Amino acid sequence: AVIYQMVSFFYNQRKRKTELTDRLRSLQMKAIQSQLYPHLLFNAASAAGSVIYKEDKDKAYDFVVKLSQLMRRALVDNEKTYKSLQEELDFVKNYLQIQKIRFSERFDFFITIDERVNMELQVPQMIVQTYVENAIKHGLEPLKSGGKLKIDIKADIKNIKIIIEDNGIGMQEAKKKDQKKGTQSGLKIMNEIFKIHNENSRIKICIQLIDLYEIEEIGTKIVIDLKAI
Repeated sequence: AVIYQMVSFFYNQRKRKTELTDRLRSLQMKAIQSQLYPHLLFNAASAAGSVIYKEDKDKAYDFVVKLSQLMRRALVDNEKTYKSLQEELDFVKNYLQIQKIRFSERFDFFITIDERVNMELQVPQMIVQTYVENAIKHGLEPLKSGGKLKIDIKADIKNIKIIIEDNGIGMQEAKKKDQKKGTQSGLKIMNEIFKIHNENSRIKICIQLIDLYEIEEIGTKIVIDLKAI
């Protein structure tokens, strides 16, 4: 009876872990398909047409190359639930370079990484991309100029902190503008992904969304804590 209970316990544990992994993969596929592809492809096509119309061949070529690299990477990672922090950041950089070409001088981005950060740490796919895209679309896109996006990755002995900050219009103002539901649903998906991850990993993910206007500053700050328990 004791052996049966032990076998049954471990079987149920493995079954639960498999179910969580499958749910995690399904959510990430949903996030990518509903958020990244439609918006990126539509905006990319418009931007490419504009660049070509202006006869800036070098810029048009650079744009198409970066877009193809991004889409290739997205397809390669399609079945992944986790990737290294370095891979996630490389994807984000490519995305931001495309948006930089699209918006020209309307915004710029800055990335700083503490040398102590373990860039090989496996993290849920889209953990940074989702919030960067949200900052661009809802915070910075309404600006005519002077937009700034900062990504700061810090580390101490056990923890990694990812800070994404923009000087855009802020969370409350963005809600008033009746934004599309795509990225908002993307944030809900990420919350569920973090919940599943935290049930299944010794590294816990905590997130804070801060409207800087509420403390008499400008923009929005996202803080993602990766805490080893």
